[in-house]
Amino acid sequence: MWGTVGSMFEMGLVEVLGDDEGTDQLSWLKYKVKSNQELQVESKDDVKKRHGRSPDDGDALVYGLYAVGEGKVKEGLDKYMRASKRGKDGVSIAEVLG
Repeated sequence: MWGTVGSMFEMGLVEVLGDDEGTDQLSWLKYKVKSNQELQVESKDDVKKRHGRSPDDGDALVYGLYAVGEGKVKEGLDKYMRASKRGKDGVSIAEVLG
């Protein structure tokens, strides 16, 4: 989920306006890449220990964006990522979603 939303930000598909607290909280979580190339995001308890509170606003942003992403955007992201892995760097997300 976090990886999908991260990709949405990296590719410029989303921009969050007016929620500085939520977007700030997105940077609180640490992660590592597991041997199978999946992201493992640290637990909420660990985040609470480091920051003294839960990243609830950041969670809400991720859940909302992921829910939207499960529709056509998620499908387009998957196609875009597959095309990029095949060496088609010039493919645009607009072409994929078209």
